[in-house]
Amino acid sequence: KSYIATAIVGTVNFLTSILSIFLVDKVGRKSLLLLGALGMFVSMSLAGILIHVFHVDDGENQIVGYIVALLILVFVFNFAFGWGPVAWVVTSEIFPLTIRGVAVSITTSANWIGNFIVAMVTPILL
Repeated sequence: KSYIATAIVGTVNFLTSILSIFLVDKVGRKSLLLLGALGMFVSMSLAGILIHVFHVDDGENQIVGYIVALLILVFVFNFAFGWGPVAWVVTSEIFPLTIRGVAVSITTSANWIGNFIVAMVTPILL
């Protein structure tokens, strides 16, 4: 089952990222970022509420578990058309050409350092 879930998440992420390429100039960067953030917030809030209320971790509420898995797919969908690709477009466009190379390398480093911190802290919080 886990292989199927991984394949589904990867497919949703890949196809939605491609969709974002076509939407970024038509819809606009700000709109995609705001809509993506709203979708991520709503999906994770609903997932958290369902997990808390129905105690999904005890294995009794399988239907709720599937709903939470679907909400995670909704999160991936929203991330893949919003913050996933568009943040990289914005960081490459906001700096003047004279400092663009250095500035983008600093923003990329900050992103990876932040990802590393989240990856290290999350297991401790669980």
